[in-house]
Amino acid sequence: MESTRAYPQNIRKLMTKRGIGDAAWELYQHFQHGTGGVEPNEQEAERWFLKARRWGHAAAQWRCRDSESVFRNYFGNSEFEVPENIGTLMEKARNGCGASAWELACHFSQGTGGVKRDVGASEYWFDEAKELGHPAALDILYDLSKYPDEIGALMTKALDGDCGESAWKLALHFRDGTGGVVADKKESNWWGYKSADLEYPPAIMTVAISDIEKGLDGEGPQREFKMKRAIESFKKIVALDVPETADAAFFLSRCYEDGVGVEQDEQKSIEMLRVAAEKGHPEAQSVLAHYTMFGAGVDMDCVKAEHLALKAAAAGCDDAVKYVKDIRSARAGLLDLVIKFSGLRLSSEARVAHVFGPPPEHRAICFQHNLALCFLHGVCGLEKNLRLAKDVLKRTLAVKDEEVKFAEEDVAEVKAHLKQLRRCSGCGKYAHWTCKLCRGERYCSRKCQKWHWKHGDGEPHKVHCPRVVTTIPEEILFA
Repeated sequence: MESTRAYPQNIRKLMTKRGIGDAAWELYQHFQHGTGGVEPNEQEAERWFLKARRWGHAAAQWRCRDSESVFRNYFGNSEFEVPENIGTLMEKARNGCGASAWELACHFSQGTGGVKRDVGASEYWFDEAKELGHPAALDILYDLSKYPDEIGALMTKALDGDCGESAWKLALHFRDGTGGVVADKKESNWWGYKSADLEYPPAIMTVAISDIEKGLDGEGPQREFKMKRAIESFKKIVALDVPETADAAFFLSRCYEDGVGVEQDEQKSIEMLRVAAEKGHPEAQSVLAHYTMFGAGVDMDCVKAEHLALKAAAAGCDDAVKYVKDIRSARAGLLDLVIKFSGLRLSSEARVAHVFGPPPEHRAICFQHNLALCFLHGVCGLEKNLRLAKDVLKRTLAVKDEEVKFAEEDVAEVKAHLKQLRRCSGCGKYAHWTCKLCRGERYCSRKCQKWHWKHGDGEPHKVHCPRVVTTIPEEILFA
């Protein structure tokens, strides 16, 4: 044994505190890890460890006993079953998992996870975590010299300043082997979890996705724990309203739709899908476009569906690109049928404007309804044509499709448009007579017809009257 004079003053002072377990335990730590101004010395470390145990230091006593039996004695009940989460952590720690030992230290320090607060138990598991090399348990701030300055600065910010962004940067450096450090998956994972604990959105999102993947592959309580934590993380991100909100909302939507980690809930799934789409998530916009086209859980609106599909396609969603082509093909096919059976003369420029131009701002429950409204208002490359608007509205009501069923309020809206077209364009009364040139506008008297021809409601009818009757034969209209 070396003379005590060879040791620094702080060590000699501790050695004089005979019978004090804390002092012996501190000396054990110094000789074990070579801190406090002394070199690592296993013989001295063992000597002070045994003294610490003899003098009643809780951590030293825990180290010498079986963890599970101590846990039972801790509760004063030999038949008490160790909480599953604590038992699992103990087993992992005994098998060399530093993260599990660190988590146990935290539980006993704070009295969480189903255990009471116990300083001795906390110190025991903390020391285990240090021996297993867990970054948080190792006092790395005293050993920053082995890291590049940039890495050391990030570690200081992450641990002393609780900076989630710095922890996340460290996770990326250790993942990619950048910043002057060697790639280390375990180290990267630890800093990632640290960043998530500090509520840094990108880290929370990454950990949540990892939990979902591991949860789907797992089973039993572990699966339930992972899935529950992932759902809570997604909800937290959505509430924060950050750039990651779109992804989190989309994942939540899928979870609610399939009942993964939560009870199946169509309404909540749609709600989260809308949040994701509003935040610019391309895939969410594409999915919502499909739902909106057919009224699956949302109001049916083919125009809004096209708007959503165009946004998603512009963001590079392949499914949306294909869907936009399908929508335009359907619109082109419908317009060509109307031209064929009504005799409408339409320039190629007008056709291109209608099919490939920006969609209108009105709401339409289907392509027929949309085309009718375009004729009614003279938009999307089409000239105003009330006769064709009326015929196509009738065709809308005549649609019989088992897969597409219009809501009562949507049918009422189409009927309201038809009713309006039966009114006098001059005074609004119900009218029987029509313009002889186009058979579109209706009038209750010659007086109203003359006024509308010359003045109109903002625009004289003589300006926009097509001067040709374009109508769809009834056998086609109601086929």
